[in-house]
Amino acid sequence: MGEPRLINTDDLPPVPWKNGGGVTREIAQDIGPDGIIWRLSMADVETEGAFSIFPGLSRILTVIEGDGLELCSADQEREVPYCRPFAFSGDTPIRSVLRGGRIRDFNVIFDNTVIDAEVSILDGPTQIDLRPGADLTYAIFGVVGDYSCNNVGAKKGTAVLINDGSASVELPLASKLLVVRLKNRISL
Repeated sequence: MGEPRLINTDDLPPVPWKNGGGVTREIAQDIGPDGIIWRLSMADVETEGAFSIFPGLSRILTVIEGDGLELCSADQEREVPYCRPFAFSGDTPIRSVLRGGRIRDFNVIFDNTVIDAEVSILDGPTQIDLRPGADLTYAIFGVVGDYSCNNVGAKKGTAVLINDGSASVELPLASKLLVVRLKNRISL
């Protein structure tokens, strides 16, 4: 059995967007013969503008810092407040409008023909046990405050990838955690 892998997002190299409106830090990904199966990333959005298109993929975006944003497509406008996951198609041309200045968001991009993805937010105090399997991976991310995973301390901005073994996660009072559940639709 493997141990959960801690990833300090401060150590990840920032990659500028093509349009210059921000930077992305890739946290983890799984690539198949046809491209992305899933990808977890964090983006700093400093200006309003167009989102990148991911043909054939789905997205779940969660604002983890800042006042939120509005996502505008040809047929709808949608408010995306702080810590409320929002799912949409990677095929849809989207433009963002910032509500109160720069934001940081957490992105799950995935092939929904292969993966079922869910994102939830947990507020402390709480304790959860995560048990991944051959067809199930978890990722957690510290949004506010500290937390621990298998008695190893982690701080805000630390992600933990859990794809083997099990993990006991403790979240103290006034802390907030983002939990990603990635389930293969096809058993391996």
